[in-house]
Amino acid sequence: RVACVRAGEILAGAPKEDDPGSVEVVRTSDSAVAVGQKPDQVKPLLQVRKLCKFFPIRSKGFLRREIGQVKAVNNVSLEIEKGKLTTILGPNGAGKTTFFNLVSGLLTPTTGKIFFKGTDVTNLSPIKRVEAGMGRSFQLTNVFPTLSAHENIRLAAQSHQKVGYKIFTNHRKYKNVNDKTEMILERVLLKDKSHTLASNLTHGEQRKLE
Repeated sequence: RVACVRAGEILAGAPKEDDPGSVEVVRTSDSAVAVGQKPDQVKPLLQVRKLCKFFPIRSKGFLRREIGQVKAVNNVSLEIEKGKLTTILGPNGAGKTTFFNLVSGLLTPTTGKIFFKGTDVTNLSPIKRVEAGMGRSFQLTNVFPTLSAHENIRLAAQSHQKVGYKIFTNHRKYKNVNDKTEMILERVLLKDKSHTLASNLTHGEQRKLE
């Protein structure tokens, strides 16, 4: 499926050749499956159905009243498969950030549904979505600058494995957490920077850490 993005709104459908303000969701695909098609046996990782987010426009003055709406996200439907890369493209003000805020739970949609791994997560908080396995990075780097790379990842691993804070328990006793941390450090090529403070990493390294 292809989503079309215009300035000020995101619409479902294919982009028109004569509309330069319209861009599409680009999905990688192997040669056996055309872009936009999904094999019957492959279940989507993420499903978005008729997602809308409208923000009210209010008049100025003491008696403020709603005089209209901004359609930041308007009737978006798409499916994303596990293991596929999907890119949302569009000009400033097209609604890209609003869309990601809706999917990750920072905003509640006006209408529509969001399914992750087949489960309706539309009304779940961001924390509950993270516990379900959904992750997100931000435009601005969002790491703990005074902690090492290892500590940053270990905190995330602890949260995902529901290991709470215990003042008298040394973190080294959590073997599963530490093993997971080491595996992730190696995967993102930061194992040699394990004990480096996040603030001392390069911007590219901080993005990998995030």
